[in-house]
Order: sequence, then C-alpha cells, then structure tokens
Amino acid sequence: MTGAPARDIRDMTVHLVRDLDELEALGPEWDALHALDPQAGAFLRWGWLMRGFRDAGHRATVLAVRAEDHAATLVGLLPLKSRVHWSRSRKEYQTQYQPAGRLLGRTQAGFLCAPGWEVDVIAACAETLSQVPWTELSLGRLGQGGRGKRFRSCFDKEVYSVSYRSARSSGGEGQPTIAADLSLPASFQAFLDNHPSASARDDLLSIEKRFLETGKVQLVDTSTDRFNAHLAILLSMWSEAELARRGKAPSSRAKDGLQRLLSEANDAGVLFMPMLVEDGQPLGVLAHLVDRDLGRVHAVQGGLAPSEVPVQTILHMASIEWAIAHGFGLYDFGQVEAADAARFGAAERKLRSLSIRRRVPARGQALDSANAAEALTRVLGHIRAGRQDQAVTGCEQVIAALSAD
Repeated sequence: MTGAPARDIRDMTVHLVRDLDELEALGPEWDALHALDPQAGAFLRWGWLMRGFRDAGHRATVLAVRAEDHAATLVGLLPLKSRVHWSRSRKEYQTQYQPAGRLLGRTQAGFLCAPGWEVDVIAACAETLSQVPWTELSLGRLGQGGRGKRFRSCFDKEVYSVSYRSARSSGGEGQPTIAADLSLPASFQAFLDNHPSASARDDLLSIEKRFLETGKVQLVDTSTDRFNAHLAILLSMWSEAELARRGKAPSSRAKDGLQRLLSEANDAGVLFMPMLVEDGQPLGVLAHLVDRDLGRVHAVQGGLAPSEVPVQTILHMASIEWAIAHGFGLYDFGQVEAADAARFGAAERKLRSLSIRRRVPARGQALDSANAAEALTRVLGHIRAGRQDQAVTGCEQVIAALSAD
C-alpha cells in the first residue's frame, strides 16, 4: 500500500483494450509503468505478454487506467485473457477471465500500479469489471502483498462469491505454495558469508566439495543447439515426478503450456536452463527466465530424476552463482518448499489465489459481445454434434449480446 490518499475514481478512465493494434501501441507506456512498480515482474512485461496476445489477440482484455487530472497518464494495468465457457446448468455461454499469462502457460497474475495510485487503480478496475458481462474471474498465484485482498474487498458479497486463499501446488493438492526471493550481493563468497545460516552454509560447501569439485556431477549449459533435447528431458522428468507425487501425470494442456513458455523464452533470448549430469546421464534441469532490465533471474520449472544426489540444491546453488557472476541483483526461486528457501536464506512470499463469481448473473451479464465469435465457433460445434437445442440457445444469446452494444 502506498499510503497516498484515495482519489475519486471518477477522475480516472478505464479502457478495455482488446484490439491488437492498440495493445502494440501501448508498449512504451506499459514499459514505463512497469519500471515504476516495485511489485512488477517478468511475467507482467509488455514484451512478454504480447507474445501471447499476438497469437490469441481475440482473447486479450487489458484494463488500462488513466488519470484524467494528470494528462491522462497511464497509472495502472490489469492484463487478462478471456475464455468462453458453456454452462450446462444454466444452458448459456459465459465469459470468464483469467491472467493474461495463461496464454503463455503461466498462471501468475498481477496489477501494475504507479506509485501513489494503487488504491485507486484497484478500485477503478473493480468498478469497471462490475459493469461488463462475465461470470467468473480467477487470478491465480498472486504474490503482490495486499493487492489481491484489496481487489477482493471491492466486490459486493451479496452479488459476488469471493474466494481468496493460499495457492496450492499443481492440482490443488499438497502444502500451500510459497515463493521466495534472494537479494544478491556482489560476489558468491559474500552470499555464503551473509545469507545462509552457519549450518546451512556448511551444508552447501560440503555439497559443492563432494559433488562438483570431485567431478562426480557436472553442470551443462543449455545452448541453442541443445535446447530441444534439454527441454524434452525436463518435460519427461517433470511428468514422471508429478505422476509419482500425485498419481497422475500433468495434462497435455499443462505440458504444452510449459513447452510453449520455455520455447518463447528461448526464442526471446531470456532463457537460462542449466542441466546436471552424472556419468553422462541427466539428473535434473532447472529453467529460468532472465530479466536483464530489472536485474532479476526467475526460476520457472525444474525437472528432477530420482537420485541420492541433492540435485535441486546443486542447481539452485549453481544458478545463484551464475546470476551473481552476471551482475543480477535478485534471484527468484519461484514456487519452492519452505525448507529449500530457508536453506539459502531467501525471503518467503505467500502466494494467494483469488476467484470471484457472480452469484446469479442477470440476463445479459454472462456473455460479453467481445467473445461473440468464439461463442459462435462453439455453436458450430453443437450443430455438427447434432445438439440443435443448445445451438439455438447459443445463437439467441449471441444475438442478444451483439444487440446490447
């Protein structure tokens, strides 16, 4: 919270930006706002999200908040993606909103707010969303302090059902998910001297001596020519670990999303993905996104094979050393176990998942006309499947949504 006095949201204008050309033109202002927000991250960058918008622009909905009493300066953004859902119980198409990062396989959500404008930006976004058709809005893995809680409080509990709880690991099982950040000093020795506890430091030095200095295991960089092979290894290890942990492998959709995320990062030149091997056999891979402008390295996803070697600890330690050597100021562990974060002396951040649903959407509040084309595609599917009643109902709803504009 910035502590600045709240401004009347009538002095602000919220634009629903859905046109691809408008999103392209928003780039310089988006980047400038991103640089001002200390809670911004790599997954909220304009250049990153545009890679998803360009491929699925019809699903983009970005709330752009401007301060009219400050020369229409852009002071806030909430990047979302829409999807069309067919409700069997209500027999209607529904617009639902999710984080825009879902277009690139990431569920992390968040606002961008100019200093001094957080309270007003969040209130203005909530007010605008309350006036447009949708049935469910989900913001998963919010790690921006109190912004999710403030956003939640803007919605009338008589009209909306709101859930705001600790984010869980894949599938919603297991312990609550945390994130952890490590501020990086000027040298790796300074990190060892000041961040881990004395016992943890001794443990890290022992691991380095036993496994790396003896040559028992080796670190291999993921160069361009090795990317596809290393990616396949990571996906295979991740799938096998999830199967062992949860009793089921990740869905094809989840794997496709991760593959696309890392492929996009590799194409953009922002991927760092070390692999640990023993006798030529892979033990683990840890993928990172590199944000050179903000000086941050973000761990995204790892794949680990069963081993007596402390693979994850070695990969994190090596990645921290690499980040320090390349002048980065922060290492983001991503989703991590609390014990692993503590071992390195990292600061924990709780991740929350926010879900807001309209309790009983009134007529015209379920489907946004911006999603008419996607809904008609679904209608065509009903026709081909011989579900004439659903097709007729869908057509009537689309006509009503377009007529309301």
